[in-house]
Amino acid sequence: MKKLIQFSRYLLLGLVFVIHGAGNTALAAGTPEAANGAGAMSVTPAFTCPGSAGNSFAFTYMLPSGEIAKIGAQVTLLIPAGWTTPSGHLSLSGSNVSIGTITGTGSWTIPVNYTSNSGAGDSFTLTYSMVTAPPIGADSTFTTKFKKAGGALTELTSGSPIINIPTMTITGIFEIYAGKTTQLTCSGTHGLNPWSSSNTSIATVSSTGLLTGVAAGSCQITYTNNCGSTSVNVTVDGSQSPDLPGVTAHWVTAPAGTLVIPMDNTLQATGSPSYFNVKAYGLVVALLNNKIPVRWIILAGKVHDGIDFTASASQVYPSVGSAASRDFKAGPMLVFPPDIPTGVNIATIINSFNNGTASGAKVNVYQLTSATQVDQRYVLTQHPKAAILNDGGNATIHISYMNAASILEVNDNFHQVASATNLPGDCFTFASEPHSAAVTANLNAIHNYVESGGNFLGECLAVDTYENNAAGHFHSTNGWTLISTSTSPSFYYPNADLSFGQYEGQFDPFLITGAETNWEFNAGSEFKNNGYEIQYGPGTNGHRMGQTAAKLGTGRGHMVFFTGGHDYSKKNSIDYINGQRSYLNAFLTPSGLTACDFLSFESDISVTKTVTPTPICLGGGNVTFTITVTNNGPSTEVATGLVLTDVLPTGLTYVSSTISQGSAYVSSTGKWGIGDLAKSATATLTITATPNSAGTFVNTACIDKYDQDVNQSNDCATATVIVNELPTINGNLSVCAGSTTKLTGSGTPASPVAWVSKSIDVATVDNTGLVRGISAGTSVITYTDSNGCSKTVTVTVNLLPTADAGLATNPFCQGGTSAPLGGSVGGSATGGTWSTTAGGVFSPNTTDLNATWTPPSSFSGTATLILTTSGGLCGVVTASKTQLVNSVPASLVLTGSTICTSPGGNGTITSATSVAGVSYQLYNSSNGAIQSPKTGTGSGLTWTLLDAGTGYYVIGTNTTTS
Repeated sequence: MKKLIQFSRYLLLGLVFVIHGAGNTALAAGTPEAANGAGAMSVTPAFTCPGSAGNSFAFTYMLPSGEIAKIGAQVTLLIPAGWTTPSGHLSLSGSNVSIGTITGTGSWTIPVNYTSNSGAGDSFTLTYSMVTAPPIGADSTFTTKFKKAGGALTELTSGSPIINIPTMTITGIFEIYAGKTTQLTCSGTHGLNPWSSSNTSIATVSSTGLLTGVAAGSCQITYTNNCGSTSVNVTVDGSQSPDLPGVTAHWVTAPAGTLVIPMDNTLQATGSPSYFNVKAYGLVVALLNNKIPVRWIILAGKVHDGIDFTASASQVYPSVGSAASRDFKAGPMLVFPPDIPTGVNIATIINSFNNGTASGAKVNVYQLTSATQVDQRYVLTQHPKAAILNDGGNATIHISYMNAASILEVNDNFHQVASATNLPGDCFTFASEPHSAAVTANLNAIHNYVESGGNFLGECLAVDTYENNAAGHFHSTNGWTLISTSTSPSFYYPNADLSFGQYEGQFDPFLITGAETNWEFNAGSEFKNNGYEIQYGPGTNGHRMGQTAAKLGTGRGHMVFFTGGHDYSKKNSIDYINGQRSYLNAFLTPSGLTACDFLSFESDISVTKTVTPTPICLGGGNVTFTITVTNNGPSTEVATGLVLTDVLPTGLTYVSSTISQGSAYVSSTGKWGIGDLAKSATATLTITATPNSAGTFVNTACIDKYDQDVNQSNDCATATVIVNELPTINGNLSVCAGSTTKLTGSGTPASPVAWVSKSIDVATVDNTGLVRGISAGTSVITYTDSNGCSKTVTVTVNLLPTADAGLATNPFCQGGTSAPLGGSVGGSATGGTWSTTAGGVFSPNTTDLNATWTPPSSFSGTATLILTTSGGLCGVVTASKTQLVNSVPASLVLTGSTICTSPGGNGTITSATSVAGVSYQLYNSSNGAIQSPKTGTGSGLTWTLLDAGTGYYVIGTNTTTS
């Protein structure tokens, strides 16, 4: 027989059937033929992703060891609907088998026929390739049947192969306290470390899905498997739950006159022998039924039987006693005088309750003679209502606890119920099961109830039923084992400062007896859902627990309590009394059901406050405070006559205000009359103010005392405004184009940009304050400090000065005067001054840009005239030109007649003595005409000889006269 080829890897992008078969071998004598339904079919891989394409699977069928299939035997494989049609996608390996005709339109039946006798224990493999899986995650069963030759097709007794197509769904609790853990699960196979957190500073998650809260906030938890990823949002509550270990003290002042219901065995003793009077719980419930808040005092960190507080108190009910210093233990209950609703006579309620009980069972009540600091764990403000389940037919056990405490069904404080399916809708704050035969549906209903905020207690067999059923697991990861073994005389109470364990003296469930008195974790199991122990005794295999608790959510409620022993009402002994107390403690632990808020009489009035903008710069405008007052309930009663006080601090000047309801805000007193506010309603006040000085200003708004607001920790809200001084800028605010000036700003510069120029075509500025002039003009420069405050200055950029000496004038003769020089200046120059090394006189002065120049009579030749700018901010520049001054020829003589017979008459220059090397022309200086011959007419004319060779004037005149 050929060996079965093993596949070491598979591709998720291909679904392949690969078939291996053994060739026909000689049959050993007496080898039995496999029976109908015999053999085994396996598939590799047994996993794919929803909707994935190009998959490959290998289906291998193997005969039972030592059995054969004869000619005519057949194996059929069913391809379920939703998969790719097998036609054209099948191949078969094995010399003694062949694929028959495929039938069906989805599902499809694939027959594999034995064409020759097989060898004993032979196998074949069928390949189904390039296939698309169904798009919806659901396991697919590939039904496989076998018939021997002449037999009937029968599904394999070993089962048909299944391909897993997982739908990735994360389940578990998605709200957790910081420092606590809870278990998340997700369907589908996966690779290494499939869990991840988007923010490990808020929550972490292990490779097995164990979620740990780190700090308050929200993050995304992602699960990844071969098919991809799916995520859920997880919220971490950074506060400390009063229901969990490690709670810190919450100190409040109990005023003088506060009523105290003792919960210890000394001050609340009754009967003979003397034990705790459980009717104290009944009085608490009577007060709650009359909408009187009761404060449950439990000292954080105390040991079992420890003192919660010591105070001077005198007994006031049912008899009056003198004041003395007294120790109060086991979770005393207090009523503060301000909490008593107007018009309610608490004395009448207490006396009425006590008058309904036997004289020896009346509840003792004390009164504080002075104000005392106490550690307040809860403020009870809910009408308690218990659903006592009867799955195991023992509801009367828990009813007996209620009756012992004088808690009455007629007051709607408990009811026996047959099912847990509608506990939230029926407005039960608490549910309990004394002895259970609950089915999965009921366990699921309790899960839903607890996760919605309800509290649940299971006793005796209910502990086993609710924890070890797969639908349960409220406290443990993998259940626990019933021990029901005595641990006497050793008992431990590791969390004696939590509500469930508020009793004095011992509790040994083994002495009470029952189907389950204590338990231990199964191997590998541990606490989940913030689980913890209340009572246990040491055992050889670990703690043997008699009372445990767990919290399945954040906020009020979500508690599951377990306690051992069957019936605590059978005897009047310490263990039985404390068993009843545990039950009643769980009953009074606040729940968080939101569907039944009418049961609550607490109106939590909260104040929140914001301010914008902050920080702000002095002179930078107004700030606006927004104060929101909210009636958080849970009471459905309208909060009436609400008033808020908000007086602006010195440093802020009132500008205006707006309100959403009520009477106008009065800035002088800070009062705003809100009026009435229904449950979940809000009222808003906005106050606009102007800072008038720099500094830090704290503005506080507080709701005035409201009787039914028992949570006063959120009655005030503050908002802080930081007002920063404006920075200063120092430095030269004028700069020349192409030059720089340095500005400095006060304080720490903003980062990354502190300096900005509005007009960078005029001036730029770098982040050190260095300004560079670019072109003439002005630019606003802004400096911002690290507080976000800005100061602006205007920088002027001046042009560089320019000068133009103009063109040279016509040459003139020694001792003569030039034509106007025609100089000019520009840019930042405001004037100029002429100078020359040749000397002479500028007329009318040297600063006249259009002056004439008369050189000294002794000067001739080329002179340099220099124009120097003056009056500008950006330095001086010079410009120059050369001017030719000709010397006068010493031998030049002009002679001629001066004849004038009439105006316009002729005159003739008869001769001019020549200078060697020079020829002359007559030039009429009046009209610029060259006279040739050397004659001319006119009257009053001056004639000048012009050097025809050089074009220079030659001084020498002769004036014709009339």
